[in-house]
Amino acid sequence: MSLFKVSGQLINVFVSPKSKNDEGKEYGGDHKIQLLGDVPMSNGESRKDMITLKVHDIDQVKDSLGATVTAPISAFAKGSQITWYIPKGSQISVEAA
Repeated sequence: MSLFKVSGQLINVFVSPKSKNDEGKEYGGDHKIQLLGDVPMSNGESRKDMITLKVHDIDQVKDSLGATVTAPISAFAKGSQITWYIPKGSQISVEAA
C-alpha cells in the first residue's frame, strides 16, 4: 500500500534510453509516464507541474493519453534529491475521457 497518490493529465508515455554505467552495467529502457497537474499555492491560486514516473505495467495506461490518471506513489531520497516512483504491483486508475 502506498501512502501518497498523484493525479493528473497523462501527457506523455515513453521508454527511457538504454546506456551503460562506468562498470559496464546496462540501465534504462524503462517505460515512463508524465503527468501534468495542479499544485495549490498559499495564495489560493495553483500552478501546473509535471511529474515523471516509471511504470511497471505500461498496458494500464498506454492508450490513455489526455485522460486523467491517478497513481499510488512512494519516494526515496538520494542525496538532496527525492525520486518518486510507482510501487511494483500497484494499479493506476484511468478516468473515462
